[in-house]
Amino acid sequence: MEGRESRAEGRWIRTALAGLGAGLLVVTLGEMAFWFGVVGLLEPTFIAGIAMSIPACLALLFGSYRLPETVVTPEYYPRIALLTVGGGAVFGLFSFLTGVTFLPSVIWALVGSVRWGLSLGTGIGFVVGFLNARSIERALAAERSSIRAEATEQQREYLTYVNGLLRHEVLNTANVISGNVDLARETASDEVKGRLDTIERQATELSTVIEDVRFLTDVVRNERVLEPVELRPVLERELRQLTDRHDGVETELDISGDVVVLADPLLRRVFANLFENGVRHNDSETKRVAVSVSQVDDTVRVDITDNGEGVPERLHDDLFSLDVREHTTHGLGLKIVARLLDRYDGDVTLTETGGAGTTVTVILQRATSETDAATDGSRAAQAGSSVGTQLFGGVSRDSTDAQRGHP
Repeated sequence: MEGRESRAEGRWIRTALAGLGAGLLVVTLGEMAFWFGVVGLLEPTFIAGIAMSIPACLALLFGSYRLPETVVTPEYYPRIALLTVGGGAVFGLFSFLTGVTFLPSVIWALVGSVRWGLSLGTGIGFVVGFLNARSIERALAAERSSIRAEATEQQREYLTYVNGLLRHEVLNTANVISGNVDLARETASDEVKGRLDTIERQATELSTVIEDVRFLTDVVRNERVLEPVELRPVLERELRQLTDRHDGVETELDISGDVVVLADPLLRRVFANLFENGVRHNDSETKRVAVSVSQVDDTVRVDITDNGEGVPERLHDDLFSLDVREHTTHGLGLKIVARLLDRYDGDVTLTETGGAGTTVTVILQRATSETDAATDGSRAAQAGSSVGTQLFGGVSRDSTDAQRGHP
């Protein structure tokens, strides 16, 4: 409401200033036509006054009209209007006193002098007001930029600290788990050994999470160029991790030949989040995730289909852009997916959904050669820093709660 009122006030002020400029211009042109055309007055001082008045009137008229196209925001329009009116009042009063003092009996000279003062004063006042408002805006912008730079540096320091903390604590924990698994395996039965293998894989997964945090920290600091990544091992690994975390989940992978895409080590997080999302809110008795890969020209298409209850219609348009602040446990995972695919010059869409299940389609750029990978990857490097900043904190496996049915 306050913003609309400010814009309405700004339009009113611009209209009033433009009207003032137009009025003074009409008076000036009318006076010039009368004295030049009718009376034939060619007095040098009068000509000089006209020559000064017209540019001032035009500056006020067109300057107020073009204000929205400048860096000056509407909150400074009242300041500009005040200086405009003040300038006109000061110059007009000065011209009036000068005319009364030196030419008290020459009415046309007195009128012309006041008109000149008003025109020149309002024009100068408007220019001064605009320059003053612009300088304030630029000073504030520089201050905001400085604050952002300081905040960014603090964030980088924080990321470095968190990275070090996680690497020390979590890696130590993973090593302890792996060591105890090795000891337990020596005396365990075959059935228990299968469970121990799962525990060991999950301990190893903790290490990969730390590597992802390290990678994101590095992305924040430096630009990264994308590289060729074999897709099959990534998909196989994440499907295996899915079955480790969820008993009884059926998975299927349909991929032919070697498929290489442009990505980075975080590509696995795209599919980890999408696979987890297909299971976490799936109420089917036997949960199923099927993955199909196909290549079309220079792109690779990955269709991920589950047998859940489908995505609520209210989420269809904004599924991959949920506000994490509003959906603290439902939105981060899918937002990570969207951000990473932006980095990879790819895309993700909700292809089909309903009571029989949901299909999400991921599009990736195919890597045809090392040269193409380096060339294409450099296009996405510019987004590296912002991606790292936006995604940090979402690389943990627990962040895959961007579930499609319950925001």
